[in-house]
Formats: sequence, C-alpha cells, structure tokens
Amino acid sequence: MDKNSNHHLFKNNKRFFLIFIFTGVVVGWIGLIFYFSSQPPSASNRQSKGAVDVFYMLDDHLDFTDSVIYEKAVYFFKQVVLQGRYETSNALIRKSAHVGIYLVLGFMVCLLSYYYHKRYHLAFILGVSIPTLVAVMDEFRQSFIGRTSSLSDVVLDGFGATVGTIICLLMLMLIKLGMFVRATMLKNMLKKNNQIKGD
Repeated sequence: MDKNSNHHLFKNNKRFFLIFIFTGVVVGWIGLIFYFSSQPPSASNRQSKGAVDVFYMLDDHLDFTDSVIYEKAVYFFKQVVLQGRYETSNALIRKSAHVGIYLVLGFMVCLLSYYYHKRYHLAFILGVSIPTLVAVMDEFRQSFIGRTSSLSDVVLDGFGATVGTIICLLMLMLIKLGMFVRATMLKNMLKKNNQIKGD
C-alpha cells in the first residue's frame, strides 16, 4: 500500500470516527431533551425557578442586565420572538431554554449532516427539519404524561434550530474560506520562492 493510499485511508477513518462521535452527541442531546420534558410540571417549575435564581445571582456579580446589548436582546426576544405573550422571569427562562436547547441541537445536526454529505443545502435542511421533528414528537408525547403540549413551543424550537443551523453553516464557510486563503498564500509564497531560485 503506497503513501497516498495510507493517507486516504487515514482521512476516511478520521471522518467516520467524527461522524460516530457527532451521532452519539446528537442522540445523547435528544435523550436529554426527552428526559427533562418527562419531568412532572412541579419539578419543571422548580428547575425554572432555580435557573432564575442562578441568573439573578450571576447578575449581582457581573451586572450585565444594565448593558445596552442585553436590553436590546431581551426586547427582541420578548417582543419579536415571543410577541409579548410572556412577562414573568420564570416564563422567559422556560421559553429561552426552548430556543437555546434546540439551537444547540440544530447546530450539532447541521455539523453531523455536513460531515456526512459535504453539502451545505442538505446540512441546512436536516439541521432545521430533524430538530423540528424531535420537537413535534416531544410535544405530542407530553400530552400523554400530564403536561401541556404547545404549538408555540414547537415554533420556538424550530426557530432555535434554524438559528443554530445558520451559525453552524457560517462557521463552516468561514473555516473553508480561511483554509482557501491560507492555501492561496502558501501557493503564492512557493511560487515566489521558485522564481527567486530560478533567477
């Protein structure tokens, strides 16, 4: 087996290893989503209250709620994303968690899809559709365990997945652009060195 064949085999093994790891992370994250949504409403409320307490404790030390960026982000989330329907801190934390959890899932599914297919459009479609399907299944399942299923939560989950997918694709494109620029610079340097040697 020649050197090129060994290099190609190593790249394939590395790719399949990364796909295996990403798949495990995605499945584990979906498992966590189903686990937390299986908690009774009283436990879920306690978790939300605990998150609010931690948030305010951090704010006491870091004082980030007075910043302009925070105020604009909260205004956008409350008025544009939630359309002014939720005002209490507990409700905002719960809805923010929906967006954040599915943002991460969308990012991971998009990354997994890109590593598998190497196509941006498929990575976008799967990065949005698979988390949204998980959200629909999760909300449907909650209707059988004494919790309220909500279409608005599915919309929030889909929004989070879309944002996560876009972030992932932008990151991949920036990495690819950086690699292209680096390769071009190296090529130009080698070309210049060869010209100097030729002179």
